[in-house]
Amino acid sequence: VDVKHAGEIDEIFDAISYRKGASVIRMLESYLGSENFQKALASYIKRYACSNAKTEDLWSVLEEVSGEPVNEIMFSWTKQKGYPVVSVKAEEDDHLIFEQSQFLLSGSQGEGQWIVPITLCCGSYDALRTFLLHSKSETFDLKGFSGFSSERPWIKVNVDQTGFFRVKYDDELSARLREAIEKKVLSTSDKYGILDDYYALSMACQQPLASLLALMAAYREEHDYIILSNLIS
Repeated sequence: VDVKHAGEIDEIFDAISYRKGASVIRMLESYLGSENFQKALASYIKRYACSNAKTEDLWSVLEEVSGEPVNEIMFSWTKQKGYPVVSVKAEEDDHLIFEQSQFLLSGSQGEGQWIVPITLCCGSYDALRTFLLHSKSETFDLKGFSGFSSERPWIKVNVDQTGFFRVKYDDELSARLREAIEKKVLSTSDKYGILDDYYALSMACQQPLASLLALMAAYREEHDYIILSNLIS
């Protein structure tokens, strides 16, 4: 990062930079897979053990090992401020429509656009898919998905909350998730993440408060301390 004056040093190396950096790296590892990520790190350390390296050098090694466009992905996350909210809508023809926009707590419309690594499970954690959301809006076909059935199963985007973005579900998908929460089939991290996203979206006036209250009712039989502490805070 180029430093143009001394005052920029504290801005560049502040707590937000490190926390966002850690979150983005975690998202990248989840998308590439732990095995590819660890293999790439070992190769990177060996290659640059006796020389200087730039951030882009790490992205290039990760790209070589994984075959994924890591440089392009990470450029969109490290060269602009903020993070996105991904809206998901179910269509009658067994398709999901994904749309992204910049998340701003003020509720105003941002202009950012990211290449978002999406993880998605359908009715079971055994049915997991990943793909990259490149544009503002894309369609995902559920047909052929190993967890898909005509019974309209629950669908969880951003599995285990490894992605650095908010998720906004339409009414249909929200209802399915509430049922999954009541049946206690979701992981603690996913239950926490759904609640946290709904709260943030409500505070940003991007989702009705009634939606948050309906979701909270689905946790009435919840006993996990992490979830309960978030509910009452």
